Parts: sequence; C-alpha cells; structure tokens
Amino acid sequence: MFALALAVGQRLLSSPNRSPYCRGMLVSLAVLLVCCLPARASPASRPDPLVIQMPLVGTIGPGEVRYLRRVLDEARMRQAALVLIQLDTPGGLMESTRQIIEAMLASPVPVAIHVAPSGAHAASAGTFLVYAAHLAVMAPGTTLGAATPVSLGGNWRDDHTPRQDRHQKKDPDTAPSPSDEDTMSRKVLHDAVALIRSLAQLHGRNQQWAERFVQEAVTLTAQEALREGVIDLLAVSPEALFQQAEGRTVHLATGPLVLHLERARLVALPPTWHERLLMVLGNPQLAYILLLVGFYGLIMEFIHPGTAIPGTVGAIALLLAFYALQVLPVSLAGIGLLLLGILLLVAEGFAPGFGILGLGGVVSFVLGSVMFLDQAGTAWSWSQGLVIGAGLGMALLVLGLAVTARRIQRRGMVTGDAALLGSQGIAIEDFTGTGVVRVRGELWQAHSTRPVSCGQHVVIKARQGLLLLVEPLEENMLPSAAQERSKP
Repeated sequence: MFALALAVGQRLLSSPNRSPYCRGMLVSLAVLLVCCLPARASPASRPDPLVIQMPLVGTIGPGEVRYLRRVLDEARMRQAALVLIQLDTPGGLMESTRQIIEAMLASPVPVAIHVAPSGAHAASAGTFLVYAAHLAVMAPGTTLGAATPVSLGGNWRDDHTPRQDRHQKKDPDTAPSPSDEDTMSRKVLHDAVALIRSLAQLHGRNQQWAERFVQEAVTLTAQEALREGVIDLLAVSPEALFQQAEGRTVHLATGPLVLHLERARLVALPPTWHERLLMVLGNPQLAYILLLVGFYGLIMEFIHPGTAIPGTVGAIALLLAFYALQVLPVSLAGIGLLLLGILLLVAEGFAPGFGILGLGGVVSFVLGSVMFLDQAGTAWSWSQGLVIGAGLGMALLVLGLAVTARRIQRRGMVTGDAALLGSQGIAIEDFTGTGVVRVRGELWQAHSTRPVSCGQHVVIKARQGLLLLVEPLEENMLPSAAQERSKP
C-alpha cells in the first residue's frame, strides 16, 4: 500500500499541468497518508501476556461463585490471556458448582485449573470443575475424584461399591428392586453422570473415568490422571504450567484459541472482604448455629427483660443467619417449621400449657432442622449430632418451663387480699378493740372483739381499707409453720 501511494504521488507531481500550489498540497496529503498507515509492531514491542490467578480453597459455595464471576469479568476487561484457578477443595453445593461451570464455559478468557500445591485434592465438586476447565493441570502429590453426590443426611448410598457389584454379592432373591430405591437419589446420580460426561466430551477427556468418579467414588493421583487422559498437564508451579502450555490450543465458546504464555505476567486477585464473609457464612452448619443462637438469645431476653446482652447477641446472630440464608438453598418449609417451633416455645413460656405447646415446638423444631436445606449433591453431610443436640436442648428448656409453671401454680398467692387473709401476725401492744399488729414485717391497725396481749399471735379474718379484723390465737393452737410465717 505504501509503494502504491508513493507511485501515485510521483505521477501527480511529475504532471506538467499541476501548479506549484497544487503540487505542495499533494505532497502534504501523501505525507499525512503515510503517517496514518498502521505501523507493524515488532515482536519485541508486544506486551507480556497477563495471567490472573485466584485461589479456590475450601468448600464450594455462593461466596466462591461471586468471587469467580468477578475475576472473570476483571480478566475480560483487562484482556488477560488466562485465568489460573489454584484449586484445593473437598467439594461443595451442587448448585454453586453448576454456576461456576456455566461461568467458566461462557468466559471469553480461557480458564485453567491447577490442583496445587502438593497434598491438595479436588474431590466431589472439585472433580467437576477440573473437567470443566479449558486446561486441567495437577501438581505432583495431588488427587481428584470421589464425586458421588451426597445428600443432606450423609451419603445417599451405604457404601461406594458399584450398584451391580453390590447386587452380585447378595442373593438375587433378596436384591433390592428398582422400585425400592430412592427415586430422588437416582435422579441426582444420573444428572451428575450426564453433566460430567458432557464436560469430558467437550474438552476431549476420559469419559469412562468421569463416569466412575461419580458412580463409584474412585480417586486418582496426579500421575494416574495424566496417564488416563483425565487432565492435560502435570506441573509443580505456575511457571512450569506456562512453559508446557505454550502453543496449546484450547476450545472456547467463541472458537479455538492458541495459548501464548511463555513470558506471562502472573497477577494474583484475592477475594474482597464481602466475598470472604460470604464464603464463611455460606456454610449451612454455621448458618444453622447462628439461627439457634439468635432464637435462644431473644427467648432469654423475653424471659428476663432488661438484661440486654442476650437480646443484643441474639439479634446480631439472627441478622447474620438471615444474611447467610439469602445465599443458601434453604427450604421454606424447613424455615417455617423452625419458626413455628420457636413460637410454640415462646407461647409455652408465657402461657404455660403443661408442656403441650412446648412438645409441639420441639417436634416442629426437629423436623424443620432436618428440612433446613433443600439441596442434594453437596459436600456437607448434615450433622445428625447437631440436630439431636439442638432438639435435646429445646426439650430440656420445655421441661424446665413446665416444672416451673407447675411450682408456680401450686404456690399460694403472695399479693393482695387473697394472700393477706388467713395469714398471722403478732400484737406489739395490749389492746381491746383497736391496736397495732405486725404482719410480715409491716405494722397494721387491727381491731379485735377479744382482748389481745402484747406478743400474742393473731389471725387476719378480713380487711377494711387499712384496718385489719383479727382474732387472737391461743399458743397451743399455733402450728409451727404459722409461727415461722408470723415472724417479723
């Protein structure tokens, strides 16, 4: 193009019909065109490719989803060459895992997962993430696998033995029929198998091992995973990963892309404080404990108003628990049963029903605890000890309230005329008619139709305003309990 512009300019300048002014304009235009031509960048002037690194350590939850999405957006805006995820996880919520997989597959920036450092593992949901990565890498001494979905009550199967093997070990006549199996568990298993096989097909990885990871909960070391075609590379550090990945082709949603990472700049992008808080509160066990602390704190504040400390701690714990429930796949029925159990317990404290309301509250509370989360396929196996302990604590509280209410009911009145009539006092002077008596440490005007001696015990028969109508008691008629009550 430059040669063509130069030839045209020379022809125009050599034309005899052009004036000197016109020739000057043509020269200026030619120089401007030459300056506007794009300059070809030399290889030395190219900037080093940018690689953004993010750690993904611990259980996969909603906080990790938000963190990954922010990192992918940052990588897209900064035109990074790669997003490197350093993975070490026991698993996590299946819904959060699916959201991470969707974000990774839709990212215009390739995503590499590096299971590192040595000793790390990518279990359960981590295995799905390894299969979803555009580049799967493991460090020596790491493992992956054991991706069988786990229900909230623990593993949905009693062992990790394949279904057909378990049936072969038993008598065919006693083998369970398909109608006896849990339909929901089978649906979760088949869905997980289909997901990991589709990821293996997408990236050309071993489909047979992908299915075994889910159905049989097997585990592979890094060397075995590389030999079986489960991962792409074996690298001890990000620098070794960049060297081995140089020139490799990965397949994005927009098409194939050749990686150029030999001179890559590694930039770490840590999570923000808000994302860290979500990661901590994303644990359903912690959310459940915060919910319990909040409820018991408010109950203690209702029972003993004015203490302030239980109510303050309970309100803060409840707010944190509700914040955690916003990002957790909770069951509305479970939350409703929990609230009903707490309300019945409060009703038992304010309107004692001899334990009936409290018993219903305990049953509702335990059922709500079991139904608290509505999510299968999670690394969290629901702690039965936590639920049992919470239920026993509530049962003991109800029992204490019932016993206290029974004692209060049996106790006599301690205020008003009902408590005053029939009680006894001591005359502090001799009188016939009107005098002064001491009743429960108080001095009262008293009237008697019979003579009363100083120090003699009297019994109160009636009250007329501030005047007590009394009768003297003989000493031999005074019971010991009456004597104790009549002491000033």
